[in-house]
Amino acid sequence: RKNEKHRDDGLHIFETENILLSFIKEYLAQKSGVTLSVFLHPKEKRPEIIDKSKKRYSEIFGNVPFQISNNDINTAFAFETIDVAVAAYSTIIYERLFCGFKTLLFAPEELIDFPIKKSSLNNITAKSKDALFSLLDKALAETTNDFFVANKLEEYKFFGLPPEK
Repeated sequence: RKNEKHRDDGLHIFETENILLSFIKEYLAQKSGVTLSVFLHPKEKRPEIIDKSKKRYSEIFGNVPFQISNNDINTAFAFETIDVAVAAYSTIIYERLFCGFKTLLFAPEELIDFPIKKSSLNNITAKSKDALFSLLDKALAETTNDFFVANKLEEYKFFGLPPEK
């Protein structure tokens, strides 16, 4: 996305994304049985650059197996196909959390001060490689309910509209 001149907004988005992708590649190389599905950003799905997007991820992951999600399906309609999602600076990741799916955030502390210190989002935010690996191991072993309870995330989950009065 950097090559396509997407905005960074001063948040070190591209640098953070590259760090995260390198950590995920390393994690996958160590963990047999864990698979990766990459959900492209809508701008990466544009017909004129989709081949470049796929090539980029192939170059990043090399021999580490991964798949690109079906580009015809909106990411939100595929939430249930993924056990644990990880992202940095993505609105869709918060939608996923709101919908009740296991979600991890990545925000290296040397680049950005997020989330607010007393927020329960801290429980699912990796700020280093070791923290990411630990959070992934834990989340992959937990049920969805246990994940939300253990991380004190129940208030982020949509449970339906309040009863009418």
